[in-house]
Order: sequence, then structure tokens, then C-alpha cells
Amino acid sequence: MHSYYSLIMTISYLSDLGLTDVNSSVVAAHQVAADQGTALAVLDLQPDTELVLQAPATLTAVVVNLYHEHQLSVDPASMAGLPMVVCLWTTTQSIPHQQIPAQAAAAIHAAWASLGAMAAFSPETVTVVTQTYGAGAEAADAPEKKKILGLLDAFEGEIVRNEIPAPRLLQVQYAEDSLSFVPLTSTDALRQVTVSGDQVTVRALLLIHGTGGDAEMAFKKLVAHPYFQKTYGTDIIAFNHANIRPSVRQNVSDLIGLLQELSAGRRLTLEVDIITRSRGGLVFCELLRQLVVNAVPDQLITLHIRKAVMVAPPLLGTPVAGFDQLRLDAHDVRQLIDQYEPADILLELLGEVMYKKMYSMVEVIQDQYHAMEGLQAMLPVVRNPYLQELLADIGPYVRAHQDAWYSLVAHYTRPGADSRIQAIFEGADNDYIVPVEGARGGDAWALAPGHFFTFASAKTSHLGYFKHKNRAQKLSLLPQELEVNQVVDWLKA
Repeated sequence: MHSYYSLIMTISYLSDLGLTDVNSSVVAAHQVAADQGTALAVLDLQPDTELVLQAPATLTAVVVNLYHEHQLSVDPASMAGLPMVVCLWTTTQSIPHQQIPAQAAAAIHAAWASLGAMAAFSPETVTVVTQTYGAGAEAADAPEKKKILGLLDAFEGEIVRNEIPAPRLLQVQYAEDSLSFVPLTSTDALRQVTVSGDQVTVRALLLIHGTGGDAEMAFKKLVAHPYFQKTYGTDIIAFNHANIRPSVRQNVSDLIGLLQELSAGRRLTLEVDIITRSRGGLVFCELLRQLVVNAVPDQLITLHIRKAVMVAPPLLGTPVAGFDQLRLDAHDVRQLIDQYEPADILLELLGEVMYKKMYSMVEVIQDQYHAMEGLQAMLPVVRNPYLQELLADIGPYVRAHQDAWYSLVAHYTRPGADSRIQAIFEGADNDYIVPVEGARGGDAWALAPGHFFTFASAKTSHLGYFKHKNRAQKLSLLPQELEVNQVVDWLKA
């Protein structure tokens, strides 16, 4: 039997790790291999890269960095018989410790099987080494963990205890090496503001998040792109709102109320670009209906939309919202949760309790679905009177102004994605929540050529958009960075 080793390199969840940490992990890989008496070749496979692997005669082992999903083909004649060290780059949280051997076994099996040299194999043959980087990582990670626990508590409060958090307007503020989302209560904090008598005109970017999160979680890594600070500066407004129980209409009513407070009772003209995520796309549609399509002469807020970029919008609904018919068990909930950040951090903090808490919330949703108007708004359009009415009302307007709208969605292709969850979509491409064609919007939207972008990815599911490595790592572009660049390109056009 061949010797198989697996080195599980764990990298902190923090996005601001430097290149030295990446290098140190490679050094550690060499050291472990040296302890095994093995000479190595390190192959760093970047995302979506095809690599043809041919081993020289002097090579005695191969290291494959499974840092991202990749395509690997090999020269069997030169590779057969070589031991392999697989570096599975991950976080301490993303794979529960007890699952690491099985995960490593699967990784090695997949790589070695392509050689045509697969021998009998079991997780027991895997040598597991874990390592965490950065002495200050825990302290630096604390604010992130505190925020995510706070979001989980608010999510649980809305669903289980019917505690609806108050909607808020936030403003993005940039510092030298960071950015933050802070409360916005006055137009005085904005830069592009014109006041003439009782009329206030604001030019800004409006961010509308989706289900189960907030604006910071949804957009922080997007607006970290230099374009946003350069183009909008302080004029980035985010709308934080509950979205499980409150209806979309209620969300828009709350947003309009906050905007009226912002203008201190004066007439407000908003000239905005808009970026939405997930259900936020429906909030945008309702806002469009109320302030543009059904505008009346004496309304206090006038809305002029320059461009709207929707990320994974359920414009035609999604079957995953159908909790009145879709009965998820504990295994289904685990499969859904495991796709998403911040599940990694929650798992580290709460362990198996996290899955139990989330499943208990799903049980409440299934039992009280009649009260979950925010979720019902995302039912598939064929059985969703609200969405049918909304699309009928805005359809003529959006088709007449099709150059203003853009939509982006992933087709999630992770190998081994749970077949029962995927079965919900009846074979349609999807990002694990929203069908690809549903994000296109069908005939109701008739998006202009070049205004719809979809891509296949084994890494980007519904809550994975805009996640990318810090530029200090100087790694090649990740698919998530391509998403950011696509949004920026559309805004620039």
C-alpha cells in the first residue's frame, strides 16, 4: 500500500492575514513532511485553475494545496506510486475537529483517484496536524465574533420571541485601514447634499440587505473596494431592517419613514444608485412601486434611480421560502448552515449547540409560517399573489428603463452538495437559495444584454458573495473578487 499523509493547515478566519502567514504554513508543510522523511513538491492551485501535473523522476512525494476548488489532471506514468501530502487550507471553524480525518480522506481520495493509482484507503491512514496562526488572532477576532453572536441573538429573537428590532439607517465611514457602519440621523453627515428652502437633494448609494443578516455583513467586503470610497465617500446609506416576520411593504414603509426623519420634515429628492442582496431586491422593487411607479405630485420623497445592481434577487421567488410545504429535518438544516459564513465562527463558539439553535428556529418558522410575512414574500411566483401583483405593477416601468437594472447570481456547483436540498430546485441551476433564472427576472424584467451575470462556482453559495482575501496577500483574483469587479464595472458604465 502507498503511504498517504494529510496535513490540515488551519488559517484564522480573519480576512486581514498577511502573506507571511501563508508562507509560514508552506514552511510548516515542509517541516511535517521532513519529519516523515519525504521530499516534496508544493503545488499551489489557485481558484478555477487547470493544472497538468507531471512529476520528475527525482520527486518522491507531492504536496497539493487544496486552497480552493480546482481542476487537476495528471500524467499517470510519472505519478503512480508516489505518496501525496494534501494541504487542506481551511479555518479552525469550517471543519469540526472530529470531522477532519474524513474530510482529509475525501480530499486525498479525489486527487489520487485521478491518477488511476488508488489503493485501499480509509481515514485511519491519515495523519492529521492542526495549527492556528497569529498570536493576536483571538483578540483581533473578538469584535467579529461578538457581532455575529449578536446577529444570531437578534435573528432568534425575531423568529422565536417575536422581538422585531427597530429599522435603522446607517452610513459607511472610512478610516485609514478600515471601515464601519454607523447610525445616520441627519443629512448633515452626508457630502453630496443640496438645500434650497424646504427642498433637500441627496446623491448617494443605497444598500439594502437580505434575509437574516444586516448591512455590514452583506456589504462590508464589497464597499471595501477602493471604488466606493473614491466615488461615494461618506454618501453610502444602508438600510437595516427585520425581514422574517415583517412584510416587504412594512420594510418599505419603515424606510420611507426613516428617510423623512433624515430630511427633518423637508421635501427630499434622492438621486441614488442602489445595491441589494437577496430579499433586498424585493424591498427595492416595492420601493420602486411606491415612490416611482405610483408616485403622486405631493409626496414628500422623490426617488430618482440611476442604477440598481441586484445580487441574487429572488425576483421570481424561491422554493426554499416555501416552509408551508417544505419540511426540513435536522440534517437538511445542517447542510444549509454548513455552506455559509458566519457558520464557521458560530460553530467554533457554540459547537453543536449552534445547529440545535438554528433547527429550533426552523421548527418555529414551519409551525408559525402564517405569521412570517417576510418569508412568504419570497414564495415562488406561481403561488405568490403578492409577487404577482408587484411584478405586474412595476413590469411596464422596468422594461421601459431596462438599461438601469443589473442582476448577478452564482450557480453553486460544490461537489457533494446535499442532493435533497438540490432536489427542491427540480434540476434548475441555483445558488442554494435562489434559482438562476429567478434572479434574471424573466419577462417581467427583460434585462438588457450584458446586464445579467451568472457564473458557476464551487465556493460561492447564496451567502458567499463578495468574500475575498485581503489584497496584502497578493494572491491571484478569487471568483468572489470577480463578483466585486462586476458590480463596480456596472456602476462605472
